[in-house]
Parts: sequence; C-alpha cells; structure tokens
Amino acid sequence: MSQAHPTEGSFRGRIFDRLRLQFLAAGNWRAAIANSALPEEVQTTIREVVQQTGLLRFEKSEITTELIHHFQDGHELGHTFDELVRDFGHADVAVSLFRSSKLRSRPMSVKAFRGSMIVFGGGLIGYLLLQLFFHSAKPNPTVDYGAKLNEAVTSMPVEQQAWPLYRKSWLKHGLVDGSYFEELWFNESSVDAPEVLWTDHKTHRRLIRPTDQGWDRAVEKLESLADLLADFREGSKLPYVGAPVCVDMNQLSDDDLAVLFPDLTRESIEGGQSMDFSELDYIAPVSEEAGKLLSASAFNLSLPFVHQFQRAARILHVDTRYAMQQNDRDRAIDNVRTTIELGKQLGNSPVLACSRFGIGVQGIGLSVAEELVCEHLDRLTDDELKELQSVVDTAKFIDVFDAKFEKDIAFDFIQRMYSDDGNGDGRLTAVGAEVRYVVSQMGPRIEFNPPGWQEQSFVRKLSDPIQLFSAPSRREMEELVEEVHEELVRNLKTKMWEDTDFDAIEYLNEKDPHGFLGGVAMLSSVLKSRRETRIARKDAVLLAIACHRFKRANDKWPTSLDQLLGKWLKETPIDRLNGKPLHFTIKDAAPVIYSLGQDGDDDGGKALELSEPHWFDKTGDGDWILWPTNSH
Repeated sequence: MSQAHPTEGSFRGRIFDRLRLQFLAAGNWRAAIANSALPEEVQTTIREVVQQTGLLRFEKSEITTELIHHFQDGHELGHTFDELVRDFGHADVAVSLFRSSKLRSRPMSVKAFRGSMIVFGGGLIGYLLLQLFFHSAKPNPTVDYGAKLNEAVTSMPVEQQAWPLYRKSWLKHGLVDGSYFEELWFNESSVDAPEVLWTDHKTHRRLIRPTDQGWDRAVEKLESLADLLADFREGSKLPYVGAPVCVDMNQLSDDDLAVLFPDLTRESIEGGQSMDFSELDYIAPVSEEAGKLLSASAFNLSLPFVHQFQRAARILHVDTRYAMQQNDRDRAIDNVRTTIELGKQLGNSPVLACSRFGIGVQGIGLSVAEELVCEHLDRLTDDELKELQSVVDTAKFIDVFDAKFEKDIAFDFIQRMYSDDGNGDGRLTAVGAEVRYVVSQMGPRIEFNPPGWQEQSFVRKLSDPIQLFSAPSRREMEELVEEVHEELVRNLKTKMWEDTDFDAIEYLNEKDPHGFLGGVAMLSSVLKSRRETRIARKDAVLLAIACHRFKRANDKWPTSLDQLLGKWLKETPIDRLNGKPLHFTIKDAAPVIYSLGQDGDDDGGKALELSEPHWFDKTGDGDWILWPTNSH
C-alpha cells in the first residue's frame, strides 16, 4: 500500500496541490505559439491578445491553447488564415472577453493568494513611504534653556551670592571631590544604628560622638575645617548660592571648573556634558544623533554643589557635639541656625531638585536641634532654649513653587523631539521618537536592562513611524505641558489634608500615557511629601521646646495647647494629615508629640512603624510619632 501524502485530505493540502498543478500546467505559452506551425500573422494576433490580458501564466497558457485550436479548426474547415484573422475582429474585444471570463472562473485559492500579495505589496510600499516621510523631518532646537537658567541664577546681585565666599574654601578642602571626611564617621557593627539613615550605600555608619573611639581624630579634623565652617556660617546669611549651572562644562570658568569638577581638566572634557546619553545602554541603545540631542538638553544640567550642602550640614552636626563638649552653647545654636539657613539658601534656587535637597538640609538642622534638647536640656539656659526655638521657627520649607525650570525642561525635550513648521507646530521626528522613549524610561518605573531590551529596541524602531498616527502635534504637546504643569503646581501648593485624593503619578498616567512627564511628576510628588514631613517635624520641635519652657516656668507639664499658645508658642501646630491641631502627651517625664496617622484614631502616642518620606502611605493601628524621633 502506498504511503499517503502528509497533507492528503486536508483543506490546506488540496489548496497546495491545486496551486502546484496549475503552476506545472502553465507551460510556456510563447513556446506553444511558436511551435503551433501557424502563419506568422496568426501567431502575432494570438501573442498580442494573450500578452494584453495581463493574466497569470497558467491562464495565458490556457488562452493560448484555445486560440491555437480556434485557428487550426477553422483552417481544417476550409477557411483561409487571412479570413480567420479578419473574422477574429479587434484584439481589444477578445482581450476583454478572455480576461473577464478567466477572472470569473479563477480558483478561490488563486484569488486569495493574489489578493494577499497585492495587500502585502501595497502595505510594504506604504510602510516604506511612511518611513521615508518619518525620517524626512528633523528637530531644530533653537532655545538654550540651560543658559536661561544659568543667567537667572548668576544675575542676582553679587553681594547676595554666597558662591564667591564658598569657592575658595571648597577647593582648599576638596568638598566636591567625593570626600566624606572619614574622621567624622563611626562604623557601626549593628544595622540598627541610631543614625542608619545617614549612611553610605556600602557600610552602616553614623556620625561620630564624643564617646566613640576616634573622637580625637574627629576633633583634629574639625579644627582643620575651621575656615570652611566659618565660610558656611557667613555665607548662610546670604539669600542665594550663586553657583553657576550649565549643561556644557566648557562654559564654566577655570576657577568654577576646578571647584565643581576637581577631577576634570579642559583637555579631559569631551563634548562638555556631564552625561553622554549615547552610552545610555542600561535603558536602550540610542543613535548618536539622539544621544547628542539628549546630552545637550537642559535635563543634563549639572548641579554638583547641592550634595555639598548636605555634607556641610553633617560637619556642622559633628561640630555641634564638639561645641557642647566645650560648653560653647552659642556656637551649637549658631550651627543649627547655619544649617537651617543653608537649606533655605539652597531652596531659593529655581530648580525643584535644589529645593528637595534644601528641605533635606533643613531637616538635618531640626535633628540637631532635637539632639540639643533631648541630650543637653539641663545645660541650656531659659534664654538659650528660647533662642533655639526662635531659630527653629525660621525654617522655611519652600511654601511657594512655580516649577518653571521643570516646565522648561519639558519644552526643551519637545524642541528636540518635534520638527518646527515656523508657526509653533510640528510633528514627531524619527530621532525625536528615540528621545521620547528615553525620557519616558526616566520616570518612576524605570527598569534597567529590561529582558530582551535589544530585541525590543529593534522592534520599537520598526514600529516608530506608526506613532505619526497617534502622537500629538508639537502644539498639542506644549499645551499638555502647560496643563500638567499648572495642575502639579496647584497640588504642590495645596496642603496635604486638603487634597488627599490627588496622585501625581496616576494623574500623569491619564494625561501622559507615554510617560513623557513621569520624572517631573515623581520629583514634585516626592518634594511635596518631604516638605510636609519637615513642616510636621518643625512644628513638633517647636511644640516640644514650648513644653519644656512651660515646665521650667511652672514646675509642671502643660496639659493642652491652649496653655502654650501666646507666650510659649506662636501658633497652633497642625497635623499634616487632617488639618487639626497636633497631639501631645507626657510619657516618662518627657513630651511625646504625634499625628493621628492615616486611620485618624488617637492611640495616645502609640507608635506606628513608619519609613520616611512615605509616612502618608502607612496605615494601621498607631500614631505617627514626631517627637522624639531617635534620629539624634
């Protein structure tokens, strides 16, 4: 018994066999005409008719056979070939009849195959034309937003800028070369060290204390930094930092380059940008053109000086411990003042990232103030305690935001993504699609080296032109930025308890599903939470000091806020979660100050485990303890 063909009996197999047989049966119609032994005039007529039908090869072969038989049969019946050609009529009529007949009788399989090839070919041509159109437009950035910001920063009156004062001592002590001043840190063997929040990413360590081994070395280091600390104390009295900011480091003066980038020289700077996006392969590989556009964007603005304010705050913290060891209480309180003022100075920058660091620096100042009260209360006089309270009261956590530079960053990205038609509009470009993808990956859900990212990059580039049908125009994108910016600024200015339902990330997912503004939303969301946290901490410190001052004056603890308002406390401290007055109680002969937490229940100061700055996300049975925090 013969073995059946694997596709025998199946629909797919029958279609395949029919196509194969039709192809084999097609033959060579031109050869058939030539071998027909018909006169040249007849062959020419047949050839013209068959050629003009434009049918498939096997269909032409069938028509050829029919026409050859037609003329041969007519000649056998006694007609001359001239008569047969004359009677055949005009070729166009025959072509039309043959073509319509064959098209009607064409097998469905052939129709389907031919139709799919037409669709595929048309689609391919359309796709190639779309690719050509997509790549024909180029972005043409015309506004240097980084330069605009630098001008705004450095145009302040020189006498109001602290940078000329900081620059010399920063360079002398290598404040920006990555030094952590190891002498001021103490290694902790326990992960649960009290100051584990202030550790580097490699080891668990905290700021050194007078009782720690190595304190003598720390004192020696502090004394060598006396001029640096003096400059910070003096410079903190000025409203602005005044340090230059730029995208291209070649624009820095020699002195500023030496201070801000001590490891670089003019010769070592290639391109001048702090980050080369052409090598940003942890997100996705980008073309050289896209890398250059991103590297020159305002997003790549370098702010190396902001971290030095945190270092200064920690040096001042250790110096406060040294001051109290020397019983120099005035210097200790002045260190708190300097730290808070440094944070305010940093927060006066038009960049939200600077405001975020400024809030953190002021938070360190609050921790130093808490340490003075909790550990050295008996050594502080009534006037000194009052002065410390007054210093803490000056902390300002950036009450007004405009986020103008963050909006400018978005506009800068847009001009690097879209073409410009000269009328404020334009369309997404091929290199702009790469820029948009990288920007979207810098949001809150960035995934480094995602699985298959190289293959995804190839597929993404193939599908990028399709975005022309869905991507908003340049004008629409700019309008979206204006709308989103206005809403985010409104949210930043809104008290936490007044708008508890607003979620910046969720809002952006709705307004900007491609994640173009995700980074800005994340920054503003984090900034607001940190500001609210620090305001709550400030109110708690003020309230705690007020309780201690009341106790000293009356030899008893207060039992309500009403007893403190006026003489001991300027205004009612507010629970940032509900807008109502903060709560306090006396435990173990000391005040415990707390917010009711997300559940809104008064648990009498029972602590709920929290992880700053996400305290507003925590739910459960317990209160948010604001004093004492055990951060000192």
